[in-house]
Amino acid sequence: MPSRRFLWIAVIGFLIYFGIRIHHLDAVPLFIDESINIERSVNIMNGTFLEHARTGKFLLPYLTIPFQPDVNAVWSVRLGTLLLTCLGVASAIAIGKRYAGYTGGILTLMLMSFSPMLFLFDRFALSDTLLHVTIVIWVLSLVKAFDRPGFSIPYAILSGILFIISMFAKSPTLFLAPLPIVFALLISRWKMIDRIKALISFYATALVLWIPFMLLLSTRKIDYFGKAGHVAPSVSR
Repeated sequence: MPSRRFLWIAVIGFLIYFGIRIHHLDAVPLFIDESINIERSVNIMNGTFLEHARTGKFLLPYLTIPFQPDVNAVWSVRLGTLLLTCLGVASAIAIGKRYAGYTGGILTLMLMSFSPMLFLFDRFALSDTLLHVTIVIWVLSLVKAFDRPGFSIPYAILSGILFIISMFAKSPTLFLAPLPIVFALLISRWKMIDRIKALISFYATALVLWIPFMLLLSTRKIDYFGKAGHVAPSVSR
């Protein structure tokens, strides 16, 4: 399939993806976790920048701020999250196209457009919605970093940065920390020394970014992972 035709199909697919989600975006009442995220955004604008980090969900309230968070602004807040999901879809298409050609990219777009679960979550301003976006982008960066002819420090560093962004989205991302090792062993075709260099670059970047954040939270006696393993609804705040 010519690349130009694929581009037009992808554009039309994106319009369908976005259109079926933005239609009656505020039809469902504000979900309790959405109202909590809006409350956190308002607190940030009022000068409380770190307190919500104790829930293990740090990033979304900051990304919601440009969309004027308010309990009555359901549509605008959800629109902001929906726009972010487009980045995840684009990354998923790139992964599908890389390993299955143009057909794989189109099938990926169709799957993500009409998946009932994604259709539900993409229409809510939730940390889980943001998390699936950041993780797909991170996985694409791992593909770029390890499935290439030679070792590249910039790509490894970029992957480390995107991993920390996913950690900021939601703390359970930590369980995916060994994934670069899987890529290095199964995807990469380099010499072992180059695989080790790539892994060191990735984890060193992640630690350089993560340790100062943990130290900052410790000054406020905030445990970022304190509530990550709990399921009770009362803990979602």
